[in-house]
Amino acid sequence: MVLLVVDQMRGDYVDKFLHQWKGGLRRLVDEGAWFHEAAYPYATTETCVGHATISTGSFPASHGMISNSWLDRESRKMVACTADPNAKNIGYAGVTTKGGDSAWRMEIPSFAEELKFQTNGATRVVTFSLKARAAITMAGHKADAVTWADAGGWVTSSVYGPMPFIEQYAKAHPVKDDYGKTWTPTLPRNSYWYDEKSTGSVPPEGWAVTFPHSLRGKAGGDVPDPAFYEQWASSPFSDTYLTKFAENAVDTLGLGQGAASTSWPSATPPWTT
Repeated sequence: MVLLVVDQMRGDYVDKFLHQWKGGLRRLVDEGAWFHEAAYPYATTETCVGHATISTGSFPASHGMISNSWLDRESRKMVACTADPNAKNIGYAGVTTKGGDSAWRMEIPSFAEELKFQTNGATRVVTFSLKARAAITMAGHKADAVTWADAGGWVTSSVYGPMPFIEQYAKAHPVKDDYGKTWTPTLPRNSYWYDEKSTGSVPPEGWAVTFPHSLRGKAGGDVPDPAFYEQWASSPFSDTYLTKFAENAVDTLGLGQGAASTSWPSATPPWTT
Protein backbone atom coordinates (compact mmCIF):
# COMPACT_ATOMS: atom_id res chain seq x y z
CA MET A 1 0.00 0.00 0.00
CA VAL A 2 1.23 3.49 -0.87
CA LEU A 3 -0.27 6.44 1.00
CA LEU A 4 0.62 9.82 -0.48
CA VAL A 5 -0.34 13.10 1.18
CA VAL A 6 0.21 16.46 -0.54
CA ASP A 7 0.26 19.03 2.24
CA GLN A 8 -1.71 22.25 1.53
CA MET A 9 -3.19 20.93 -1.72
CA ARG A 10 -6.76 22.24 -1.76
CA GLY A 11 -9.55 20.06 -3.08
CA ASP A 12 -10.49 22.56 -5.78
CA TYR A 13 -7.02 22.29 -7.33
CA VAL A 14 -8.15 19.05 -8.98
CA ASP A 15 -10.92 20.91 -10.81
CA LYS A 16 -8.72 23.85 -11.72
CA PHE A 17 -5.62 22.08 -12.96
CA LEU A 18 -6.78 18.65 -14.11
CA HIS A 19 -6.56 19.65 -17.78
CA GLN A 20 -2.82 20.27 -17.37
CA TRP A 21 -1.97 16.97 -15.68
CA LYS A 22 -0.50 13.93 -17.40
CA GLY A 23 0.11 10.58 -15.68
CA GLY A 24 0.58 10.70 -11.90
CA LEU A 25 -2.32 12.58 -10.36
CA ARG A 26 -4.25 12.44 -13.65
CA ARG A 27 -4.13 8.65 -13.56
CA LEU A 28 -5.43 8.62 -9.98
CA VAL A 29 -8.38 10.79 -11.03
CA ASP A 30 -9.15 8.84 -14.22
CA GLU A 31 -8.67 5.33 -12.85
CA GLY A 32 -9.36 5.82 -9.14
CA ALA A 33 -12.06 7.17 -6.85
CA TRP A 34 -12.37 10.93 -6.47
CA PHE A 35 -14.37 12.07 -3.45
CA HIS A 36 -15.65 15.53 -4.44
CA GLU A 37 -17.17 16.44 -1.09
CA ALA A 38 -14.56 15.09 1.33
CA ALA A 39 -13.82 17.49 4.20
CA TYR A 40 -12.10 17.76 7.57
CA PRO A 41 -14.89 18.37 10.11
CA TYR A 42 -12.71 20.13 12.68
CA ALA A 43 -11.25 23.58 13.12
CA THR A 44 -7.47 23.27 12.83
CA THR A 45 -6.43 21.75 9.50
CA GLU A 46 -2.70 21.84 10.15
CA THR A 47 -0.04 19.34 9.09
CA CYS A 48 0.14 17.31 12.29
CA VAL A 49 -3.62 17.21 12.77
CA GLY A 50 -4.43 16.28 9.18
CA HIS A 51 -1.80 13.57 8.85
CA ALA A 52 -2.83 11.98 12.15
CA THR A 53 -6.47 12.06 11.07
CA ILE A 54 -5.66 10.41 7.73
CA SER A 55 -3.39 7.78 9.25
CA THR A 56 -5.70 6.80 12.11
CA GLY A 57 -9.10 7.37 10.53
CA SER A 58 -10.19 9.25 13.65
CA PHE A 59 -10.60 12.87 14.72
CA PRO A 60 -8.30 15.02 16.91
CA ALA A 61 -10.59 14.49 19.91
CA SER A 62 -9.62 10.80 19.72
CA HIS A 63 -6.07 10.71 18.39
CA GLY A 64 -4.97 13.71 20.47
CA MET A 65 -2.93 15.57 17.85
CA ILE A 66 -4.84 18.83 18.05
CA SER A 67 -2.31 21.19 16.45
CA ASN A 68 1.27 21.46 15.24
CA SER A 69 2.08 22.71 18.73
CA TRP A 70 0.14 23.62 21.86
CA LEU A 71 0.50 24.76 25.46
CA ASP A 72 1.25 21.85 27.77
CA ARG A 73 -0.68 22.45 30.98
CA GLU A 74 1.74 20.59 33.24
CA SER A 75 4.97 22.19 32.03
CA ARG A 76 3.28 25.49 31.07
CA LYS A 77 5.36 25.49 27.88
CA MET A 78 4.59 25.22 24.18
CA VAL A 79 5.31 21.72 22.86
CA ALA A 80 5.54 20.40 19.32
CA CYS A 81 3.09 17.61 18.50
CA THR A 82 5.89 15.07 17.97
CA ALA A 83 8.28 16.25 20.71
CA ASP A 84 9.25 13.34 22.98
CA PRO A 85 11.43 13.99 26.06
CA ASN A 86 12.40 10.31 26.15
CA ALA A 87 13.53 10.12 22.53
CA LYS A 88 16.73 11.25 20.83
CA ASN A 89 16.93 12.20 17.18
CA ILE A 90 19.61 10.56 15.04
CA GLY A 91 21.15 12.18 11.97
CA TYR A 92 22.08 10.34 8.81
CA ALA A 93 25.39 10.94 7.00
CA GLY A 94 26.84 12.94 9.90
CA VAL A 95 23.96 15.42 10.29
CA THR A 96 23.89 17.06 13.73
CA THR A 97 20.53 16.83 15.49
CA LYS A 98 18.84 18.10 18.62
CA GLY A 99 15.84 17.06 20.67
CA GLY A 100 13.76 13.95 20.16
CA ASP A 101 10.56 13.13 18.28
CA SER A 102 8.07 10.29 18.16
CA ALA A 103 4.34 9.56 18.02
CA TRP A 104 4.03 9.17 21.79
CA ARG A 105 1.44 11.97 21.99
CA MET A 106 -0.76 10.19 19.43
CA GLU A 107 -3.35 8.33 21.46
CA ILE A 108 -4.31 5.56 19.03
CA PRO A 109 -2.52 3.39 16.44
CA SER A 110 -2.16 4.36 12.81
CA PHE A 111 -3.57 2.24 9.98
CA ALA A 112 -0.01 1.12 9.16
CA GLU A 113 0.40 -0.12 12.72
CA GLU A 114 -2.84 -2.06 12.51
CA LEU A 115 -1.55 -3.82 9.40
CA LYS A 116 1.62 -4.66 11.33
CA PHE A 117 -0.40 -6.01 14.26
CA GLN A 118 -2.67 -8.14 12.06
CA THR A 119 0.25 -9.72 10.21
CA ASN A 120 2.24 -10.43 13.40
CA GLY A 121 4.90 -7.94 12.42
CA ALA A 122 5.35 -9.19 8.85
CA THR A 123 4.18 -5.86 7.44
CA ARG A 124 6.91 -3.22 7.24
CA VAL A 125 6.18 0.46 7.63
CA VAL A 126 8.36 3.10 5.95
CA THR A 127 7.64 6.83 5.77
CA PHE A 128 9.47 9.82 4.29
CA SER A 129 8.65 13.52 4.52
CA LEU A 130 10.25 16.93 4.76
CA LYS A 131 8.69 17.35 8.22
CA ALA A 132 8.85 15.22 11.35
CA ARG A 133 5.19 15.84 12.09
CA ALA A 134 4.22 14.36 8.72
CA ALA A 135 6.55 11.34 8.64
CA ILE A 136 5.87 10.37 12.26
CA THR A 137 2.10 10.75 12.33
CA MET A 138 1.76 8.70 9.13
CA ALA A 139 3.94 5.94 10.59
CA GLY A 140 2.57 5.84 14.11
CA HIS A 141 4.33 4.31 17.11
CA LYS A 142 5.72 1.17 15.47
CA ALA A 143 7.59 1.54 12.19
CA ASP A 144 10.67 0.19 10.48
CA ALA A 145 11.94 3.48 9.05
CA VAL A 146 10.73 7.02 9.69
CA THR A 147 12.77 9.76 8.02
CA TRP A 148 12.43 13.52 7.67
CA ALA A 149 14.56 16.48 6.57
CA ASP A 150 16.37 18.70 9.07
CA ALA A 151 19.58 20.70 9.30
CA GLY A 152 20.34 20.19 5.62
CA GLY A 153 20.11 16.41 5.82
CA TRP A 154 17.99 13.50 6.98
CA VAL A 155 16.96 12.54 10.49
CA THR A 156 15.18 9.76 12.36
CA SER A 157 14.48 9.01 16.03
CA SER A 158 15.85 6.53 18.54
CA VAL A 159 12.28 5.27 18.89
CA TYR A 160 12.45 3.88 15.37
CA GLY A 161 16.18 3.51 14.92
CA PRO A 162 18.41 4.23 11.91
CA MET A 163 18.34 2.05 8.79
CA PRO A 164 21.63 1.23 6.99
CA PHE A 165 20.16 1.64 3.49
CA ILE A 166 19.02 5.19 4.32
CA GLU A 167 22.49 6.03 5.65
CA GLN A 168 24.02 4.73 2.44
CA TYR A 169 21.62 6.64 0.21
CA ALA A 170 22.00 9.89 2.17
CA LYS A 171 25.78 9.66 1.89
CA ALA A 172 25.69 8.87 -1.81
CA HIS A 173 23.13 11.58 -2.62
CA PRO A 174 23.56 14.60 -0.31
CA VAL A 175 21.01 17.38 -0.64
CA LYS A 176 23.81 19.82 -1.43
CA ASP A 177 24.17 18.11 -4.83
CA ASP A 178 21.16 20.21 -5.89
CA TYR A 179 23.01 23.43 -5.07
CA GLY A 180 23.13 25.73 -8.05
CA LYS A 181 20.19 24.16 -9.86
CA THR A 182 17.43 26.40 -11.19
CA TRP A 183 13.68 25.90 -10.83
CA THR A 184 11.85 27.02 -13.97
CA PRO A 185 8.17 26.62 -14.94
CA THR A 186 7.38 23.39 -16.77
CA LEU A 187 4.65 24.82 -19.00
CA PRO A 188 4.66 27.89 -21.26
CA ARG A 189 4.04 31.07 -19.27
CA ASN A 190 0.69 31.72 -20.93
CA SER A 191 -0.56 28.35 -19.59
CA TYR A 192 -0.56 29.59 -15.99
CA TRP A 193 -3.68 31.19 -14.57
CA TYR A 194 -2.22 33.15 -11.67
CA ASP A 195 0.21 36.04 -11.49
CA GLU A 196 3.51 35.21 -9.81
CA LYS A 197 3.26 38.49 -7.91
CA SER A 198 -0.16 37.71 -6.44
CA THR A 199 -1.05 38.79 -2.91
CA GLY A 200 0.32 36.40 -0.32
CA SER A 201 3.31 35.22 -2.34
CA VAL A 202 6.20 35.05 0.13
CA PRO A 203 9.33 33.41 -1.32
CA PRO A 204 12.12 31.93 0.82
CA GLU A 205 15.07 34.15 1.66
CA GLY A 206 17.26 34.83 -1.36
CA TRP A 207 14.47 34.48 -3.93
CA ALA A 208 12.35 37.03 -5.72
CA VAL A 209 8.66 36.31 -6.23
CA THR A 210 9.05 35.68 -9.97
CA PHE A 211 10.70 32.75 -11.76
CA PRO A 212 13.30 31.46 -12.38
CA HIS A 213 14.42 30.46 -8.86
CA SER A 214 18.10 29.67 -8.45
CA LEU A 215 19.05 27.42 -5.54
CA ARG A 216 22.06 29.39 -4.33
CA GLY A 217 21.00 30.45 -0.86
CA LYS A 218 20.94 33.96 0.52
CA ALA A 219 24.35 35.09 -0.68
CA GLY A 220 24.29 33.33 -4.04
CA GLY A 221 27.81 32.05 -3.56
CA ASP A 222 29.38 28.65 -4.05
CA VAL A 223 28.65 27.06 -0.66
CA PRO A 224 25.22 25.93 0.61
CA ASP A 225 23.87 28.00 3.50
CA PRO A 226 20.69 27.65 5.63
CA ALA A 227 18.75 29.72 3.07
CA PHE A 228 19.63 27.19 0.36
CA TYR A 229 18.04 24.36 2.33
CA GLU A 230 14.87 26.43 2.77
CA GLN A 231 14.82 27.09 -0.97
CA TRP A 232 15.39 23.42 -1.70
CA ALA A 233 12.51 22.37 0.58
CA SER A 234 10.21 24.80 -1.27
CA SER A 235 11.20 23.48 -4.69
CA PRO A 236 10.24 20.41 -6.72
CA PHE A 237 13.79 19.10 -6.23
CA SER A 238 12.84 18.06 -2.70
CA ASP A 239 9.80 16.17 -4.03
CA THR A 240 12.05 14.38 -6.51
CA TYR A 241 14.41 13.42 -3.70
CA LEU A 242 11.59 12.02 -1.56
CA THR A 243 10.35 10.00 -4.53
CA LYS A 244 13.78 8.49 -5.11
CA PHE A 245 14.07 7.80 -1.38
CA ALA A 246 10.82 5.85 -1.51
CA GLU A 247 11.82 3.97 -4.67
CA ASN A 248 15.10 3.00 -3.04
CA ALA A 249 13.21 1.72 0.02
CA VAL A 250 10.90 -0.39 -2.15
CA ASP A 251 13.84 -1.93 -4.00
CA THR A 252 16.07 -2.43 -0.95
CA LEU A 253 13.44 -3.84 1.39
CA GLY A 254 11.36 -5.55 -1.26
CA LEU A 255 8.25 -3.74 -0.06
CA GLY A 256 5.01 -5.21 -1.33
CA GLN A 257 6.67 -8.49 -2.28
CA GLY A 258 6.40 -10.42 0.97
CA ALA A 259 3.77 -12.84 2.21
CA ALA A 260 1.98 -10.10 4.16
CA SER A 261 1.19 -8.24 0.94
CA THR A 262 -0.71 -11.21 -0.50
CA SER A 263 -2.20 -12.80 2.61
CA TRP A 264 -5.50 -10.89 2.71
CA PRO A 265 -8.59 -12.66 1.35
CA SER A 266 -9.25 -11.22 -2.10
CA ALA A 267 -13.02 -11.07 -1.73
CA THR A 268 -13.35 -9.54 1.71
CA PRO A 269 -10.65 -7.11 2.92
CA PRO A 270 -10.08 -7.35 6.69
CA TRP A 271 -11.28 -3.80 7.33
CA THR A 272 -14.82 -4.45 6.07
CA THR A 273 -17.69 -6.47 7.50
